[in-house]
Amino acid sequence: MKMHINYYEKLKPSSSYHIFNKSISSDKLFAETHDYLVFLLKLKKYIYPVAEILSYCLIPNHFHLLVEIRSMESIQQELMSERSPEKLIAQQFSNFFNSYAKSFNANHDRAGRLFLYPFKRIQVDDGEYLRYLICYFFEIFHFSPEMCKPYFSQPIRRKMKFRLDKIIVSGNILLPGII
Repeated sequence: MKMHINYYEKLKPSSSYHIFNKSISSDKLFAETHDYLVFLLKLKKYIYPVAEILSYCLIPNHFHLLVEIRSMESIQQELMSERSPEKLIAQQFSNFFNSYAKSFNANHDRAGRLFLYPFKRIQVDDGEYLRYLICYFFEIFHFSPEMCKPYFSQPIRRKMKFRLDKIIVSGNILLPGII
C-alpha cells in the first residue's frame, strides 16, 4: 500500500527535514561554479537563522538539503521578532528561494520562474529515512563523482563528518567553510 506524503506541511521548530526542489523545464539551477557559491551564501544568510544546515547536495538541475529547524525560542531571538516561529520559518525560506532566483535570473539574462514548484519537504523522523538520505548524498558525490565533474572548474572537495550525538551526517561537499 502506497503511503501518501504531504510535501507541503508546515515546518515545525525542533524538527529535521529533507528539503528539495528542481529547476523548471530543462533549465539548470547551477549553470556555473559561481552559482553554487551564490546559493550557499544565500542559504547561510536566510536559512541559518532558522535552521542548522546538516548536509546538502547540489546538482545542476536540483538540490537536496538536510536541515534541523531551530527551537521556537532560538528562532524568535535570532530574528528578534514576536511573530510565530512557523511564519518566521516560512518567510525565511521564501526569501531564500526568491533571492536566489532573482540573482540567478539577473546573472544569466533570463526572466521568470526558476523553480518547478514550491519546495518540497519530508520530515526526517526515523532512522530508516535518515540512512537513505545519507547513502543518497554520499553516493552521488563519493561513488559517482563523474556525475559532477563537468560542472566544476576545480576539483570537488569533500568534508564528511558523522555527528553520532544526533546520528546525522554533515557534509560540505562543495566549497567547505561557506556554511
